[in-house]
Amino acid sequence: MAVEKEWIQTIDLLEFLNASVALAVATTATVYTKSFVWPRGRNFGLQYRFAVDSGTPDVTVNIESGTVADISETASTDEYGVGNIIEANVADEVAHWKAPSPVVSPHVRFKLKGNGSNPATCTLAALKLCYTPED
Repeated sequence: MAVEKEWIQTIDLLEFLNASVALAVATTATVYTKSFVWPRGRNFGLQYRFAVDSGTPDVTVNIESGTVADISETASTDEYGVGNIIEANVADEVAHWKAPSPVVSPHVRFKLKGNGSNPATCTLAALKLCYTPED
């Protein structure tokens, strides 16, 4: 039986946000992605993966919400606030899947915080958002 409609949409957020290389989250750095408009849909899934040359990643992933596009582009700003911790202390290099639930707002971005033992070579190697679009 042929499928008439793609039921799950996937956005490669690193590609969508024009990150031509993996996003560095070195040691205890705090890194912000560019903001984007949250897609209209239901049933969201977020997939992310960190990579290091040696050692073990140690990163906390937050989602921030804002009412305007992020004019600071990847810096701390009063326009955005931490809505949810997606996962604290990611400590491996495998893909993680979470169901994000950002505060309702038109724009979101991710905040990545390297923790004490995070290696200097740590990068965000994958960041994808999957969702069921509204009809």
